[in-house]
Amino acid sequence: SYLLEESYPEIKKMKKELATYGIKYINISGSGPTVYGIIESQEEGKKIITRLREKGYFAQLVKPISHAYKITEEHSLVYEYSYRDWV
Repeated sequence: SYLLEESYPEIKKMKKELATYGIKYINISGSGPTVYGIIESQEEGKKIITRLREKGYFAQLVKPISHAYKITEEHSLVYEYSYRDWV
């Protein structure tokens, strides 16, 4: 991620832009063609998308496929999300 950000300043700029909206988890997808952030609600996402588009960014609100997994007890993180209720 760091090398991509140094090679392509647009990635670093977009990550900073997303952070200004209070998005906590921001990353790049694959080799970096997509910068994404995970948000708390669809309503919050719609507001952010509108602001990004007003600034000239191509922005989409997407629904992740349903998934769930747990990390074993010896780890401190347990992660279970289901986005089936998103439209």
